[in-house]
Amino acid sequence: MGSTAVPGLAAKPIIDIMLGLPALNDIAPYIPALKSAGFHLQPQMAAAMPDRHDFAKPAAHPREVHLHAVALDSAFWRDKLAFRDALRADEPLAGQYADLKRQLAYDHSGDRAAYTDAKSGFIASVLAMAAGKPHGKPAAR
Repeated sequence: MGSTAVPGLAAKPIIDIMLGLPALNDIAPYIPALKSAGFHLQPQMAAAMPDRHDFAKPAAHPREVHLHAVALDSAFWRDKLAFRDALRADEPLAGQYADLKRQLAYDHSGDRAAYTDAKSGFIASVLAMAAGKPHGKPAAR
């Protein structure tokens, strides 16, 4: 679902996967299989992001995979897929996003939360365009 899901887009070497559940609380039966596949539940993330369950593989850094278990058709589910699809469909837009990510990675090299937060305006603009709402063309920094 992340940048690695957009061909040619600059991305850190971590694959983001989204697992859709009928309801967010339906995760319990899947946890043993996820653990046996090497995924580790990240319960510390739940307080900050209660709309999903996060898993990482391996447990320690550097990580290779982040798995986000979310409710099917939740806002998180819809937004992540809409953003990915918009970037896949519009190469210049994907290029703008890549440029922004590079600049923000430089600006916030020691602060992942600030890096993520700084991308939010661009992402909101893309989602507004995807929904057909006038919001203006996203501007790269």
